[in-house]
Amino acid sequence: MSQTENSIYAQVAFPLTSFKNFIYLIPTDLKNEIKIGSCVLAPIRNKERVGFVIKISDKSEYGGKIYELKGGLEKDLSIPRDLWQTLNWISFYYFCSIGKVIKSAIPLSFKRNLKSKKNSYVKITDFGLKNIENLSRKAKSQIEILNSLSLVNEPVRISSLKIIAVSATSICKKLSETGYVEISYKNEIYNPLDDSPFIISQQIKLNDEQLISYKRILDKFINYSFSVNYIHGVTGSGKTEIYIKLSESVLKKGKTVIILVPEIALTPQISARFKSYFGDKIALWHSKLTNAEKLWTWKEIKKGRFSIIVGARSALFTPMKNLGLIIVDEEHDYSYKQDRVMPYYHARNTALMRAKFAEIPIVLGSATPSMEMYYQKITKRITWTELKNRYGGANLPSVQMVDMMEEIKKNDNFKSFLSSELKIEIQNCLDNSEQVILMLNRRGYATVQQCLCCSEILNCPNCSISLTYHRKGEKLICHYCDFKEKIGIICKSCGSSEVHFLGSGTQKVEEELIHYFPKVRILRMDIDSVQSKGGHQKILTKFGNGEAEILLGTQMIAKGLDFPDVTLVGVLNADTGVFMPDFRAGERNFQLIYQVVGRSGRHEKPGKAIIQTFNPKEISISTAAHQDLKQFYNATIAQRNDLFYPPFSRISRFICSGLDKVEVKKRIYSIYYMLKKVEGVRILGPSIAPIEKINNSWRYHLIIKYDIKKPHVLHRKYKNSILSMLDKTLNNVKVQLDIDPISIL
Repeated sequence: MSQTENSIYAQVAFPLTSFKNFIYLIPTDLKNEIKIGSCVLAPIRNKERVGFVIKISDKSEYGGKIYELKGGLEKDLSIPRDLWQTLNWISFYYFCSIGKVIKSAIPLSFKRNLKSKKNSYVKITDFGLKNIENLSRKAKSQIEILNSLSLVNEPVRISSLKIIAVSATSICKKLSETGYVEISYKNEIYNPLDDSPFIISQQIKLNDEQLISYKRILDKFINYSFSVNYIHGVTGSGKTEIYIKLSESVLKKGKTVIILVPEIALTPQISARFKSYFGDKIALWHSKLTNAEKLWTWKEIKKGRFSIIVGARSALFTPMKNLGLIIVDEEHDYSYKQDRVMPYYHARNTALMRAKFAEIPIVLGSATPSMEMYYQKITKRITWTELKNRYGGANLPSVQMVDMMEEIKKNDNFKSFLSSELKIEIQNCLDNSEQVILMLNRRGYATVQQCLCCSEILNCPNCSISLTYHRKGEKLICHYCDFKEKIGIICKSCGSSEVHFLGSGTQKVEEELIHYFPKVRILRMDIDSVQSKGGHQKILTKFGNGEAEILLGTQMIAKGLDFPDVTLVGVLNADTGVFMPDFRAGERNFQLIYQVVGRSGRHEKPGKAIIQTFNPKEISISTAAHQDLKQFYNATIAQRNDLFYPPFSRISRFICSGLDKVEVKKRIYSIYYMLKKVEGVRILGPSIAPIEKINNSWRYHLIIKYDIKKPHVLHRKYKNSILSMLDKTLNNVKVQLDIDPISIL
């Protein structure tokens, strides 16, 4: 089409890593259809690709040939205005191409046809309703299933009954044969939430403390303008009940809700609670969904089928129309920061921006607030509410700290990872038919393989860290680059056979538990055990069903879990990570211990926690043991102020990496000389990164600190220079910029 005075042009971004965008001519018949955020087909590199319109103009400064757009690919892919503004903000603030942001945020597997799946449902019959009491008392699972079905008037997906009985399918078949239930089948698109546990809806009655918090936050909802609201509640205080009631008020006004949780492991429990209350208005969204599940969910969201989305950080990018509320549960959690691939965004901060663009309230909650949000409370910039007591009258657990140095002194040749106190308490729980949660924040079997003759430690050949021994497959594995090799019994350095494994991981502790408690049933929950689809949910469902007495895991079991029979929590090594060269190490350790202790005694049975440590006087450990949040936060706030660290400043981190150490060092120094010219910044470094080498790449870094009120100090004069260095490699050296980094390792 020829260009005329009435021509309209679209600037299109493609889901690519490049910062370049392209100009296209909008056909006359599509001028009224194509808008900012529209998904289009556009020719690029002799192919037609999916792109998104980021700007529309009646002028073009490009002097070459301008191609024509082919029209909208699919209206389902177009996104709401507030979401589009959020994606643009991520691109700007985190120095990431809009194309890369789009690729990260929007699933593009929409060309595939969806296949329906045959799903089985069950409904209690009139005969079943009248004859439940006639069943044998030995048929406990049958009675429980029938009692649950008697409370609903519609068919229930059989797989959702597995929280009541693992063999729900075979039980329902038996009940069908005797006329107690009817089984039906539907060919339908698979909804990921259909496999969540079936929970009978119960009326929520807020206690006095919850009601005060609820009403104070609800007052901010009157005009539905942007407001930041915080629920600081002790573990088990009932924050979820308030989330549900707030969501209910939003849905009554015809608006929608996004609920963020930090880890996929937490989605089953909270989504089940919301599903029991709101039914089929709920959908799940997280990275473990298949492409088909994402496609189906996305399209149903666009149709308006769902009013509430529950998921991990990527759920923030779902195209919810008429958004009325965003909830960020466990806002302190470091999993909200994406730090492996671009864009390196923080979901909590991004949620604040989406709420601001949508002009709606946002509610954040945690028992252990982040320092940034706690400072907002001190400066009175947000609406802060507190829940000081547990919901339902339960008490906080009693906490005992065990000095493992004293334990070693008391017992000759002490090599156990379980103190005598912890073993006694575990046995007491087993005797009382109660459950135990044990946390060790290290996966694998042993963390170090060392020669006792020459002291050589077997490190990863690609990274500056030791290899971790995993019992399964008898392999040594690097947790950074995934290098694997079979274990050796001879030292590679001196040839000695005196090679031993030191340190402990969850696999080794599991072995020791079996030794001391041979009849106990143990479930281990770490990255290695949840690789399969639905792995988190399967483990938690089994534990909830009472199929194991002990749940052993890493930090993924520390928060959000609520099991009525858990009366003991054991922290096997409270020192893990506390002495890392990272200013947030203490904060992270305090939050982890405080949160996992809160898994104990959340219902009628009183709870206890045992914290094992070699450093009982370390402040993050001692204050967490005494559940003294105020002392820890005040001490940490004072220290951060003295050192000009967040929340009193903002920090950004440049990392250079490459195969040639000399070139990497040159590149980081060139960035240093550029940043020296920037007014108002303090530079730490350049220096070798704490983890010097990852995947054969040497790493140098530098950190800059700047005024909290000037978040765009790098954007003003150096945006183009920074974008250029991030977009290209020079002498095979890659540059990474992490704005507001969570870790500086």
